[in-house]
Amino acid sequence: MNHKSYEDQIRSTLESDFISKSIFEIGDSTPVFSRMGKIFEPKGSKIDWGKVPESIQAYESDENQFNAACLEFFAMIVQKFSLDGSLIYVGDGNTDFAISCSVEKMKTVLGVLLEVPQHHYLIGENFDWCFCFSFEGDMSFGFNPKRPK
Repeated sequence: MNHKSYEDQIRSTLESDFISKSIFEIGDSTPVFSRMGKIFEPKGSKIDWGKVPESIQAYESDENQFNAACLEFFAMIVQKFSLDGSLIYVGDGNTDFAISCSVEKMKTVLGVLLEVPQHHYLIGENFDWCFCFSFEGDMSFGFNPKRPK
């Protein structure tokens, strides 16, 4: 499947959310990745989580359990740090768009996004924090290393 097909599949599955404006398409993912790369130091095509102080990482080796593990990880981190407000979603391979929604809405649609085989990034609207779910089984979260403590 090409980029457009995956994006069309997401738009179709989440059509009512786009229509109700609980999810917004905000453009191309390139500017999001550009800004993210200036905040979270890259290592190859990924974030160097070792350089993100106090980052939290988990791994799920069973690919049949990975999506459920990601949903649990997301919910646990959201609760632990009382994350709220809006976030930006981008994928790094099979989609080119960036979408925005509330943290609460993401809890209900993350499973749909995880069906696309790529790395998934959820970034706080002010780039204060970032999640990454990789298709290799990694789940990571960290706060902007440059944020004031």
